[in-house]
Amino acid sequence: IAVAEAQMGLRLPDDLRASLLRHNGGAPALLGENPLDVRGIRDNWRMLCGVDGVDAYLGDAYLGEEGDERSEWWDGRMIPFTADGTGCHLFVDSVVRDVGGRCEDGVLGFTPGGVRLRSYYALLKATADALETGGRIGYWKPRAAGGTLGWDVVGDDAEDTGP
Repeated sequence: IAVAEAQMGLRLPDDLRASLLRHNGGAPALLGENPLDVRGIRDNWRMLCGVDGVDAYLGDAYLGEEGDERSEWWDGRMIPFTADGTGCHLFVDSVVRDVGGRCEDGVLGFTPGGVRLRSYYALLKATADALETGGRIGYWKPRAAGGTLGWDVVGDDAEDTGP
């Protein structure tokens, strides 16, 4: 983790760091995407920075939801922690700490599944809560079957139990 952080010039949020120390990418899928191990995080981060040619840390430059400069494409301060194999990733902002998502042809968004998640821990907690109650996280509904965590996309008529 320390080597990856040094190579990326970022510090992983403590909640993501703790998860990696325990599972190193071997955790269940999150919102339908596969978790990355430390090397996968670093390699995907490098690839995403190279797509836009942006690998500089922007410091405290954060404008909020309206005019959020983070949504233009990719920012080197974003840390991808999942990949679905088609160019989509979930990430955590290393400065603000909120969770977002992006796909190859889309812009960054900070409401994956239609729900605002303030941290990696909030995503894990929302997943556990939804599994325990049969609820969902935005339009994602987790299900456990045969020892595997799966995800279904549900319509607007289902009860929203997201954070």
